[in-house]
Amino acid sequence: TGQMRKLIRHPAVQAGLARLLGAYLALVARTTRWQLLGHGPALAEVAAGRPVIIAFWHERLPLLPVLMRLAIAAEPGVARLTPHVLVSQHRDGRFIGDAVARFGFRMIYGSSRRGGGQALLEMMRILGRGDPIAITPDGPRGPRRQAAPGVAQLAALSGAAVLPVGGATTRH
Repeated sequence: TGQMRKLIRHPAVQAGLARLLGAYLALVARTTRWQLLGHGPALAEVAAGRPVIIAFWHERLPLLPVLMRLAIAAEPGVARLTPHVLVSQHRDGRFIGDAVARFGFRMIYGSSRRGGGQALLEMMRILGRGDPIAITPDGPRGPRRQAAPGVAQLAALSGAAVLPVGGATTRH
């Protein structure tokens, strides 16, 4: 098992697995019927370049590319924005970042334990430009579906609105 763990942690293997996961997410996105509900005026605010923090539970991260595609279909002005996603500097965070980067997302690497100050400054600059920030308030370590204070703190410092989003499927 030690050899297998070492192989799986190799950067080339990680990159290949991230590409495979990204391809799988793209396949699921294209072969599933989706419906965007409850977007209303919030999407127009995002398209207008108003600073917004998109908050979603950590378990819903794989659905973010689909939500972005649906948002663009509903409000074409959203397409000109570059969404940035806060992910951990840990190997797992980089893996997820590599998997969703193919969908036009940019990564911000940092967490409350490592690189948080630099990530906060970067997010403030990005919000100032009008690009959205996507954050999982419950983070990878949990507790699951319990928001840590980071989203509220960033909103208070930046003046950005918080847009809670979610995604679900009826077929698993």
